[in-house]
Amino acid sequence: MISVRSHSEAARTFGRLGFAMRGVRQLSPMGGADAGGEGGSNVVLLHPVTSGAANYLELTYFDAKHAADFMKPILDGVQGGAMLVHVTDDAVALHQQWTARGLDLLPLVKLNLSASAKGIGQTIKIIIPQGSQPIWCNAVQYESISEFTDEELMNHPNGAISWRGVVIVVSETQLMCASEHLQRVYGIAPDESDGQARFQPNVNTIDLVLPEVFKSKFGRSIAPSVSNKPKIALVTIQVRSLERTRDFLRSNDVDLQKSAGSLLADADGLILRFVEHD
Repeated sequence: MISVRSHSEAARTFGRLGFAMRGVRQLSPMGGADAGGEGGSNVVLLHPVTSGAANYLELTYFDAKHAADFMKPILDGVQGGAMLVHVTDDAVALHQQWTARGLDLLPLVKLNLSASAKGIGQTIKIIIPQGSQPIWCNAVQYESISEFTDEELMNHPNGAISWRGVVIVVSETQLMCASEHLQRVYGIAPDESDGQARFQPNVNTIDLVLPEVFKSKFGRSIAPSVSNKPKIALVTIQVRSLERTRDFLRSNDVDLQKSAGSLLADADGLILRFVEHD
């Protein structure tokens, strides 16, 4: 989940970067729909990499005045990467599993989504974290993921196929705590090396890295987050042709940085790393 300053600004930024978007769907937990405000999410649909799951970037505008209290610790005042969102086919079982592993969760939340041009009508079940957590992680069970597999909306001018990795910058004191937290989320141990820990629950990767490791890998310095929590700093996007992606982004006057066979571009508090598909 990517927290944005406004729906219109997110549409301009990600449109300039060459992403097609589904359109804004107001959501009451974010302060939209029957909550009375404008909160909600736009979605960049990408090709699934795991059978039965969705692959997307959720661009969320948080209307603090109208939003649900349980979303405020996660989104209030945040710009850029805010939360790791997971799709599950059994929210009840996953809620029980995560609770047994020591995660602090709200009771399961059910949300009715009305049918519209932005998505089908369905009831979704959401696992929402609470308390103080080093990295916010949630999970959603949809009755159908068909609205996330629209082939036309997965055809992006920049050639994007799917997101394949997330890099989270942590301090030395945060690294162990963040790693232990993700071990509870995924039920697996990470591959560890100096200043970093990699989780690979499927084909996608989640990397925890120290600031100096991030700079050595990507040539960028990441400032500490406002909340002094680990910062979701970078998302890797797999594209069909890195050369064609470069040409498209340059035609839109997007500032690019080369980094070890990839291209980096800024996206409102987040770095997007474009790599060519395998």
